[in-house]
Order: sequence, then structure tokens, then C-alpha cells
Amino acid sequence: MPLNYELRAVSYGSDDAQMLTAELQAEYSRRYGGPGDQAPIDTRQFDAPASHFVLVYVDAVPAAMGGWRRHDELPAAGITRLVLETGQIQPEAIALYRSMSYGGVEAFGYYVGMGSVHLGKMLKHRRVES
Repeated sequence: MPLNYELRAVSYGSDDAQMLTAELQAEYSRRYGGPGDQAPIDTRQFDAPASHFVLVYVDAVPAAMGGWRRHDELPAAGITRLVLETGQIQPEAIALYRSMSYGGVEAFGYYVGMGSVHLGKMLKHRRVES
């Protein structure tokens, strides 16, 4: 029987997003030891319209999540690049990002100097004809 997938824009503060976040923190704790990711995050940083957060539901069960947020004011032209950081003990994540054309960038954010892998990529822009 085929699985039913649904992508929903939600708040990062939603119960389902927080449940998946708790599961992710448990995985970080297993891999790295300690309490998991300690970077301070205000869930409202992922709220529209300046940011975006989604959950993937498989047969109505939350199964995956992702989002982006702006870290500073940008021109009205929009976003020109994406940056992210991940841990060295997450080779599958690093391989996924590199397969999507992410390359090394200057370290940024909470984990500067802590051995994280910092990656980024420029976004391709489509010219809109008037």
C-alpha cells in the first residue's frame, strides 16, 4: 500500500515540531553525549513572512521537518544564499548537503570554534520578464 505524504507549513513552536525536536535532541545526545544541541533558538524566528518552517507527515504522522530563518536584515531583493552548520559526527547530513552543492563557508553563529561544519551555497535567480 502506498504511503501518503503531506507537506504542511507550521509553526516551529507547534506540538508536532517540538515532539520531533525532542527526538532529534535525543539523537544528538546519543551521538555527542551531553544534553544535545545547546544553541539558543526562539521558535518565533521561523515564523512567516520573514522565515518558513514545514513538517512532512507520512500517513498523518509527523516524520520530518525543516525550515529557514533570516539572521539579519536583507535588501528587498530577497535571499541570495543559504548557510547552515552541522556536526562532524553527522556524516550522512554532511553528505546530503554536499550532494546539494553546499560548500565550505566561514564559520558563523553559536558553534564558531567548536568543530562544527559550516556550509553554504548561492541561490540561482530566475529573471522575471515583465
